[in-house]
Amino acid sequence: MRRSAGGRPGARVLAVRVIAVVSLVVLIAACGGDRSDSGAGGGATSGSGGSSARVVRLGVPKTTTCDSVTFTTVTVRYATRGAARAELRVNGRPYPLDDPSEGSVRVDVRCDPLPHDFVLFAFDEDGEYTSIKKLLEVKS
Repeated sequence: MRRSAGGRPGARVLAVRVIAVVSLVVLIAACGGDRSDSGAGGGATSGSGGSSARVVRLGVPKTTTCDSVTFTTVTVRYATRGAARAELRVNGRPYPLDDPSEGSVRVDVRCDPLPHDFVLFAFDEDGEYTSIKKLLEVKS
């Protein structure tokens, strides 16, 4: 390691260290939110602040296969805790959930090469929410 005249690391070495630490923090933050079922796609969590509602499970397959069709159907399983209301959005489109605490819903997705995003929102009595997002890859 090169040191400057004062015995401290040079500016270039210090910059590299700062970049490495920031990159590590970003990586840890990106990986830390997975509350998925085993075998389900990875997920990231977010929320509006101090929601008492929690997403316990969002079961979305990592991949699905299409054989010469335009759409395919996947089953999504979910569970929440303390939710007064829950909402599933697939590629931004809302899907109704009969029971905010747990259940499953069948969802049609287009057979295109783009990943499809599934977001489950759990709202508490005050309207605050937490959510988790999973991606589904379609293979031809």
